[in-house]
Amino acid sequence: NGVAIFTAYDPNTGQNRLFRSDGTTAGTVAIADVYENGPNTTFDGKLYFAGYSASGDYGLISTDGTSGGTTFLAAIDRIYNPYEADVFFESGGHLFFIASKGNTGSELWATDGTAAGTHLLRDIEPGSGSSQILNITAYNGGILFSAWNSEVGRELWFSDGTTAGTVLVEDVNPATDAGADLYSHDVTNAGTKTFFLGQTNATSEELWISDGTAAGTHLVEDLEPGSNSSNVQHLTAVGDDVFFLAYTSENETELWTSDGTEAGTVALTDSSYFFASYLTELNGELVFYASDSNVSGLWSSDGTVGGTASYSDVIANSDFFAFGGALYFQGFDPDSGNSGLFQTDGTAAGTAFVKSVSGISAEFVVAGTRFFFEGYDSSSGYELWVSDGTASGTMQVKDIYLGGNSGDPDKITAIGNRVVFTARDATNGRELWVSDGTALGTTLLKDINVGSDDSQIYDIEAAGSRAFFTLSDSSTYEIRLWTTDGTTAGTIDVTGSQYTLADTPVHVVNGKAVVQVYDSTDGRYSWAVSDGTGTGLTTLVTTNTTGSTTIVYNGE
Repeated sequence: NGVAIFTAYDPNTGQNRLFRSDGTTAGTVAIADVYENGPNTTFDGKLYFAGYSASGDYGLISTDGTSGGTTFLAAIDRIYNPYEADVFFESGGHLFFIASKGNTGSELWATDGTAAGTHLLRDIEPGSGSSQILNITAYNGGILFSAWNSEVGRELWFSDGTTAGTVLVEDVNPATDAGADLYSHDVTNAGTKTFFLGQTNATSEELWISDGTAAGTHLVEDLEPGSNSSNVQHLTAVGDDVFFLAYTSENETELWTSDGTEAGTVALTDSSYFFASYLTELNGELVFYASDSNVSGLWSSDGTVGGTASYSDVIANSDFFAFGGALYFQGFDPDSGNSGLFQTDGTAAGTAFVKSVSGISAEFVVAGTRFFFEGYDSSSGYELWVSDGTASGTMQVKDIYLGGNSGDPDKITAIGNRVVFTARDATNGRELWVSDGTALGTTLLKDINVGSDDSQIYDIEAAGSRAFFTLSDSSTYEIRLWTTDGTTAGTIDVTGSQYTLADTPVHVVNGKAVVQVYDSTDGRYSWAVSDGTGTGLTTLVTTNTTGSTTIVYNGE
């Protein structure tokens, strides 16, 4: 809602309190005698976090940014991170999380935003033991997850956010030594269905499906009959179906598809050798790179045997990047010898060599109607490149570090139709640059650390048509806040003389930078704001004399 919420020590009351700020002094106020000390998330227009009440109780707290809207929901001992998932998980009007309290171990809890509706859902592993919940995925107004129980082992469970609705879906493996071995890369939602890998003593690990009920949870097909696994990999949803690689002793590794039924689970390829990677959905079909006993190149599949084929000999050497209805990637065409940036729309006619460039960075940054990236060629090294998806619109922007040396662009950040980034040249070292995608419009903004030494630039955050960034002052070693509007004149230190920054992150709220600072005149830490002008920082709230605090929610 355009505000920052943070915890800070209030010297006027002598205690930690919850504050809100809209980026102005008048709009920075204490809202409650509670403070954050744990994970947090947003849900239903409010901030939820683990923290302490005024009386020292630890538990789950919610706030809408007002005093009256801040509520201590429930006392707990600890909130846990379920390894590969987020700490909080929203589905069906409930916020799910894993917590312990009293004599129970880590178990599943939920809240509907009220104190009465915040509670332990079920002690799945009774007593002080923990059910070791994993692989939470949203499904049918609730969640599917795997959990451990000493009687049934690790199995599939479902919860709709109520105690009565938190149930064992199916004892996939009727033994305590195995079960629904759900790992994050093996859980895929396709339409209204959830596919996962389940394991039984009879079939080993195979593809299963669930609709959240016992009747609707079953083995799709034992692709490799008996106790051996078909080694299902790369589950990829396209519409209501999934594509995946699987091994059978009859066909070895092939591409398969499934609609969740045995009849609808079919091998799409039939080769003595098959390898596939970069499986990606595009316009309702699967696009991927593959090699079989006859051909290597780009393939597509519409989910039928006849509609699964290689359509180009181009070899993909990177993940696909979706832009403008097509996929872009680094590749090589063995027919023409072209190597560099390619595009494909999943057809032979729509696959084209774009430009000769190698060393393409994994991160593409979209600014306006183009994307920027780091690329390499032998004459210029690693430099900034830009593309609008066409050959004529794809080019090295500028040879920043002349010759075969590399400008090595980093921290590329979009501000409107331009990007700011750090790069190195022989004269100025690593400094802040700006580019509009043309050589003339790619310029050094300022040699902040004068001479050939680098500026130590940390965080760059966009704020509309400008960016804020933090750096270490080379003479004082203080952390300073700077801003740029993409011009040399508009690239300035906005810290002022009173403060130094206590930490490197920049938080953007309503187009302004909120940072934690240290006031050397009184030895106190404060939160301060800058609107990007050269008037220095404005204090929002003074926090404490001993250390830093943390913004727990940035509304923008």
